[in-house]
Amino acid sequence: MARLVGDVGGTNTRFALFLDSGSDTDPSGPPGVSAEPAIQRIYPSDDSPDFGVLLRRFLDEVAGALPGQTVERACFGVAGPVRDGICRATNLPFVIDRGELRKELGTDKVVVVNDFALQSRAALALGPQDWVELGGREARPDGPIAVLGPGTGLGVGYAVPIPGGGFEIRASEGGHQEFAPKNDRERLVYDELRGTYGRVSVERVASGPGLETIARVLCLSDDWPLAERQSALEAIKTSDDAPRLIGEAGAGLIRTDGLPVAGSPIFRAALELFADVLGSFAGDTALLLLSEGGVYLAGGIPPRIVEFLQQSRLRESFEDKGRFSALLERIPIRLVTRADPGLLGALWFTEDL
Repeated sequence: MARLVGDVGGTNTRFALFLDSGSDTDPSGPPGVSAEPAIQRIYPSDDSPDFGVLLRRFLDEVAGALPGQTVERACFGVAGPVRDGICRATNLPFVIDRGELRKELGTDKVVVVNDFALQSRAALALGPQDWVELGGREARPDGPIAVLGPGTGLGVGYAVPIPGGGFEIRASEGGHQEFAPKNDRERLVYDELRGTYGRVSVERVASGPGLETIARVLCLSDDWPLAERQSALEAIKTSDDAPRLIGEAGAGLIRTDGLPVAGSPIFRAALELFADVLGSFAGDTALLLLSEGGVYLAGGIPPRIVEFLQQSRLRESFEDKGRFSALLERIPIRLVTRADPGLLGALWFTEDL
């Protein structure tokens, strides 16, 4: 028998099939489950406006690679709020319905949850080999855990201890809280976004699209020579993946000859502003939950810029909370480096079906 798991994000949709096994187990996974997925695939989420098309593509590949396998349990995490087993994805045209999935898979043991519920469940199973610590002291093993991550959007989830042991896993839409600028540059970004959307959430800034917006706004500033601003703006316009370009160039990860955008101080400044906003939001989230069990940074962006974030003001912004700075100094930030933690979280969710 097999367990099918999926992590549906704004950029990529990941599927994996795990086989039950009596002996070959992963210490971070449920007992009796194969250590490695029997088959795993990643599809661009915009390959189809219909989630079912992507799922059937994966099931066809499973049938070809592993004939005769039957899905007994399944869990799908989706970037969006879930109500009564149905999720209308926030940044995708997908509508994912547990009832339809049960028919498609031929089993009642199917659950649909928010993608940061997956991340939060995974955080409970991770160990020091799966993260890089960004300051703080020792986490309380019985303390609440907050998980947040910028990618196409800004996901937030948490795990709260319950009486008698264990944790309750909850998702949230905390990334859609109001963004409050703290300095002149953040105010410029806020004004640009407010003119476009009316209301400005933190997700509009601390996300991949937000990083692109930050860089575009800074290209209008007189803080840099005109030629430098024009070069950076042209690089953004011609890039197939502007947020990734800005992040990697800003972090000094791109090594190209002849491209003036490499190492651009504008992109560096954009990434610094991004890290400040993310750190401040992480601190607000830690105060909201009193997450003395730690704050975990997941999502698509942080693992690609680990060294930059270690040197950035993210930790300083996290702790800059006035009378409660001393409290936040104790809370560790753990940047998750494990590949596909969402699939691990989904696998754990199948254990309860």
